Amino acid sequence: MTTYFGARIVLACSLTLSLFCPVRVRGGNVGLAWNPSSDVRTAGYNLYFGLNSGAYTSSLDENANLTDTVAGLTPGLTYYFAVTAYDTNGDESVFSNEVTNRLPILPWIIAQPLTQTAFAGAPVTLTVSADGDPPLSFQWVNGLAPIPGATASLLTWPQIRGADAGNYTVIVSNPWGSTTSSVAALTVIVPPSLLTQPQSQTVIATTPASFSSVATGTAPLSLQWYYGTTALAGATNSTLAWASVAAANAGSYRLTVSNSAGLLTSSVATLTVLPTNTIATAAGVYNGLFFQTNADGTPAVTEATSGFLGNCIVASNGAFSAKVYVGGLPCSLTGVFNISGNASATIPRTGTGLSNLTAVLHLDLFNGTREITGTISSTTSGNAWMAPLVADRATNACPQFAGVNFLLSPGLSVKSPTNFGWAGGVVVNGVLSLSGALGDTVAISQTVPISKDGNVPLYVSLYNNSGLLEGWINLAGGVGTGNLAWVRPSGVLLPVGFPQGFNTVVQVTGATFIHEENTGITSLPVPIGKYCYYMATKFTASSSYAGNGIQANLTSTGSPSCNLTAMIYTDSGGIGPGALVGSASSPVSASSLTGTETLITFSGSSFALVSGTSYWLVLKTSGEDGSNYVNWATTAYGTGVLYYSGDGTAWSLYQSHWGKFILFSQ
Repeated sequence: MTTYFGARIVLACSLTLSLFCPVRVRGGNVGLAWNPSSDVRTAGYNLYFGLNSGAYTSSLDENANLTDTVAGLTPGLTYYFAVTAYDTNGDESVFSNEVTNRLPILPWIIAQPLTQTAFAGAPVTLTVSADGDPPLSFQWVNGLAPIPGATASLLTWPQIRGADAGNYTVIVSNPWGSTTSSVAALTVIVPPSLLTQPQSQTVIATTPASFSSVATGTAPLSLQWYYGTTALAGATNSTLAWASVAAANAGSYRLTVSNSAGLLTSSVATLTVLPTNTIATAAGVYNGLFFQTNADGTPAVTEATSGFLGNCIVASNGAFSAKVYVGGLPCSLTGVFNISGNASATIPRTGTGLSNLTAVLHLDLFNGTREITGTISSTTSGNAWMAPLVADRATNACPQFAGVNFLLSPGLSVKSPTNFGWAGGVVVNGVLSLSGALGDTVAISQTVPISKDGNVPLYVSLYNNSGLLEGWINLAGGVGTGNLAWVRPSGVLLPVGFPQGFNTVVQVTGATFIHEENTGITSLPVPIGKYCYYMATKFTASSSYAGNGIQANLTSTGSPSCNLTAMIYTDSGGIGPGALVGSASSPVSASSLTGTETLITFSGSSFALVSGTSYWLVLKTSGEDGSNYVNWATTAYGTGVLYYSGDGTAWSLYQSHWGKFILFSQ
């Protein structure tokens, strides 16, 4: 062998990549580079390597190449490399400097994550076992989406959800490479649940009916309807329907839903089947209002699109007739409710120059509201409108009411009156006859029945049908409340001005009274002096009632300055009151009384009366001037009995001439 002393082959001086002599190490492959020999006789190069320094067990003829990648090496072992140059005769140079390097171990998976099936709510863990040179890192992936924070060898759910189902893989990495696991399919079985429950319903015989429910859960879902405890053959869908129900179909129904995770039973839904003549139970007289509403639900009342459904008489066969008032003009409405309580009819406005209206109505036959609901609408081109309607059935539900007194606050409009209006009325057989005046002095009046809930629909056309007062008043509990829309156009001339007109809300506050009895006295014969005197009348409560106010018609002789107190006592069983019922009123000064009969209100009392029970209404007076005294009314209201007492214990009969008193709740 010939040795080339001037052309020694030199291996790369560094294992790290560089511009001159890069060395690459990745997995089982090592990339080497060396300097060219300066001897012109050099024909090629041999690359030697092995597991021990200087003892090379393998070689590669590199020909004239100056770089090569040695493949198939075992990761984790240390290899030693050297290069020689040779000529065409096969003579070889001495070995270059030796390069050594340990090959890193790439990540590899020892145990793959396993496919699993779990029930929703159970704990689940996916596991991978991997090896390779550290540091190892993990990233779990669902489908193609890396899972934030899932960077450990375990992927755990304390309670698995249906949404967690998917195909999971894990990428294991170190600085020299990465590997991806096989797919672990995670199947989550969600137990059945019901998004909607079947609802009880009431229908009329021969009409359609159905129960339905929306079920969810892992498919396949098995559904079964039951009638009581009996499974209904073929009833295995989410809807149970009848084209024409019969009385035999009435009863309790439920739905079961099941899958491999369990079984769920719905709530019980009751089907009530009424006879075909049910509409007869809703026969009666209905009164109500229709008006549009704003986006916030407040009334949007105008004289052209609002009105009153009055005296709607519904016969036992469903036929009905009524008057519909729009813009103060009455129009006739007739039609027939079908077996389900639905009707539609045209409202002709003959002779008005206005287009006809359409009524779409529903008579409640099932829910006990005793109402007609629906819409009144106009399809006039360029001026179409639709207004919801509610009408209550007159039921004389407040037989204890004898009358009402209201204060009408004019609302907040800067254009509207600042003074209050008022209204008062009497109730006879459940029908309220109301009259009064608004804050601009215009008179109002209406007669309308009271509904079972104490509702009164008030509709008064104003200013020659160019304005309107409309809204509901409620008298429940003996307290009058409500909000009325008051529409006044511009140009109206009254003692109270406001020529610009306005549309404002009138707030109603007031009270009802229950006993407007011919029970009282015409005068008090005993002058009120230095001592306390009492005047009283005995009465029997016509109904059970709880109240907190007393009114009496009083006059004065002279100018009394005494205080007056009103109270109710039980009957002692003899002549005279027994025990105080509730509490006495606050004192009222008699100084405001004159010789003209005045209805005086005593507030602050409380009492609860039992129907058919006898009581005493007592007025206690105290003062200093025996020349000035109070009389209990001056007008004769009937024949009755007056008693008086000087100290409230011994009572004497005086005369049989009654005045008037009123008990109320405010």
